[in-house]
Amino acid sequence: MLKRLNSITKDKEFRRIYRQSRKIVTPFFILRYCENNKEYSRFGVVVSNKVSKKAVIRNHLKRRIIEKIRQLLPKISPGYDCVLVCLVNINNKSSQQIREATENLLIKLS
Repeated sequence: MLKRLNSITKDKEFRRIYRQSRKIVTPFFILRYCENNKEYSRFGVVVSNKVSKKAVIRNHLKRRIIEKIRQLLPKISPGYDCVLVCLVNINNKSSQQIREATENLLIKLS
């Protein structure tokens, strides 16, 4: 799990990021990010019903992505608010492919 300090949880914060952000698009994700003027970066992960109708699958996917973010946090530049939106075609990919895609995307951000 990410520390509370590094998590985006409030709807108000998600909306601000969607309005003010720039984005990076990959085959599995859309990364929306903007500066937060803080000494740390914060992250949120969005997995919609389009990815899977089952909450168990969506939550499992979120946990895997959040764990990868937690591992890469020291390598990520501080001062950003980021929302990782999962696209539909991520549903049938292996854990290894998802980990590599997440890592490549976060390295692009840095």
